[in-house]
Amino acid sequence: MDRRPGFGSQTHEGQSWIVETHTAPISKDTDVEELKNNLAAPNLPEQLFGSSFLRLTHQASGLALEFNAADALQRWHEDNEPPVQVAIASTWQSTRKEAVAKVAALHYDWTYSTSYAGTLRHAPKRQTDGAPTVGTITQLSPRRPAVPRFSEATSDNSVSGAEQAAAEAQLPQWQTSGDSLDMTLLTARDPIQFYAEVPLYESELDDNGTSQLSVKVRVMPGCWYALLRFFLRVDGTLVRMREARLFCDLKEPNKVVREVKHSESTLAQLSGNAPADRGVAHRDADSAALALSAIAPDGVKEYRIDTLCL
Repeated sequence: MDRRPGFGSQTHEGQSWIVETHTAPISKDTDVEELKNNLAAPNLPEQLFGSSFLRLTHQASGLALEFNAADALQRWHEDNEPPVQVAIASTWQSTRKEAVAKVAALHYDWTYSTSYAGTLRHAPKRQTDGAPTVGTITQLSPRRPAVPRFSEATSDNSVSGAEQAAAEAQLPQWQTSGDSLDMTLLTARDPIQFYAEVPLYESELDDNGTSQLSVKVRVMPGCWYALLRFFLRVDGTLVRMREARLFCDLKEPNKVVREVKHSESTLAQLSGNAPADRGVAHRDADSAALALSAIAPDGVKEYRIDTLCL
């Protein structure tokens, strides 16, 4: 099994799919500022791994499923969710009044909650040595600048927006389906040929909790499986989990099944009405996922199965 810790690139090439990962250090301030300006956002997660990604390339079509921080934060921008309204939010925002002095309103989603479930695009050309193509946060996500939502600024993106819409319309589309993940294949005791975990961004919300987005992938002889997970814990308030599980049976390499599940609950509900700050079962993503599964279907905000045919 090819499993190397730390920074760097990994590649696993099968008969139908190429799996590539790149894990990089925290992005440079200049790259973060560029993305912040594109989104017209007052703040971004303090740990932003903008050059890191997971890319799964379907060799027959030349299309790739990609997971990266820039696209995830673009979706955060587009989701435009109301902020978590707790006392902590007021305290957190009050420390940034100078940074958001030009913002029309201080109310924005300061938890960086995203409904991102991956990006489908044409795969970039591979380097001559077969290594993954890597770049900065903006090079990895060559999307148009977002229409500002957090500020009074305006810009005309009509041409680039139309071009992007036309390009996206030519790609295969995810379709809601009655398919399911093949648990027999996923739980089989087959050797793991490739495994990687890639952090995309993280924020400690000024010591008021944690907000994390990461993606994992593993390849077995009969299938590959990827888990994109956004985890949020606001201390004393709530736990939020948004997961996208992608699965491909390599006997049907042109078909990908994606399970999307969004769940959240207050800490009091998860703790059985015990004092929320005493519990330790929700301090990390894995334990929080187990706690949310235990109360399901309560707390499930969205659930669907999509299928992509390439």
